[in-house]
Amino acid sequence: NFQIGGKLLVHLSEKKCNGPNASSPSSSGESIVHEPPRQLGYWPEMLRDAVEDSRVESVVFHSDCAQGDSLRFCDELRRRLLEIDPGNKFSFGREVASITVDEASGRVSGVVEANGVSHKADVVVVCSGAHSGKLLAGVGVTAPVYPLRGYSITVPVRKDVGGYGRALQQQPYCVVAPFTLYVTPMTNPDRIRFSNFGELAPEIPRDSRKMGNPGGNPKLFQRLEEMVRYVCPSVDSALDMNGAVKWVGERPLTPDCYPIVGGCRIPGLFLNTGHSFNGWRDCAYTAQLTAECVKDGSNSPLRKSEVELLFSIERFKFIRNIK
Repeated sequence: NFQIGGKLLVHLSEKKCNGPNASSPSSSGESIVHEPPRQLGYWPEMLRDAVEDSRVESVVFHSDCAQGDSLRFCDELRRRLLEIDPGNKFSFGREVASITVDEASGRVSGVVEANGVSHKADVVVVCSGAHSGKLLAGVGVTAPVYPLRGYSITVPVRKDVGGYGRALQQQPYCVVAPFTLYVTPMTNPDRIRFSNFGELAPEIPRDSRKMGNPGGNPKLFQRLEEMVRYVCPSVDSALDMNGAVKWVGERPLTPDCYPIVGGCRIPGLFLNTGHSFNGWRDCAYTAQLTAECVKDGSNSPLRKSEVELLFSIERFKFIRNIK
């Protein structure tokens, strides 16, 4: 469900920005202010206050950028896999607590759920996002995958704004500099998502998630909302800010921002993790590499091509105890 709606890059003048995360004044000459083109629709309208007080320095529109719904993508992928083989099985809502290894052979033997239920397996692929490092550490494999927190608030479009609110959903994804504030239109139901920040912090306890607490730093949520109101002072005329839903996501970050793909020292144990903020972009390619490794039945990291060695866990040998 991809839509080529384009991407709008709006840069506010550093000279006139005094809001959250404002940069120091530029030493360059007077900014050239370009009023956003009318054909781009209502996103520039949301920034009309910035235009009127000459905060908009430049606007760039990339017409070929696309966006989509990752949940619908995964649902469709599941449906097609079942079409190919109705015997394929999916289990949702399960939490894997540990990986098991056969003591005699040294080969992976399965996984154990948090509720104590164990599952036997000839092959285990670890693709558990920011939780991957903790799982692998349990069997003596050190994978440098760290949670990089990203903060977002998802706000419903007001039902009483008529065509203006509906038009918001049809406009491009927007990035506002120098704040790097991401503004993303969403549908079903009509919402706008604002996101920002990258915070290196410990993994959020899963129990707190189950209690409805998004986790993270409350001050950063407050700062994000302040940033939204500073960039779009008229936001309340189109969005129900009181209905905002807060969320903290944990990007699985590696030191070089490339994923870790392939086998490790334990036969039958494979990795496909550490994609950082490029998981959806890279998932099909790294899934293909992982499938080829599993099919070959080899625990060598990857086929020895120049590109594929970029993803091997062996590139982190300089880290103590990497295996």
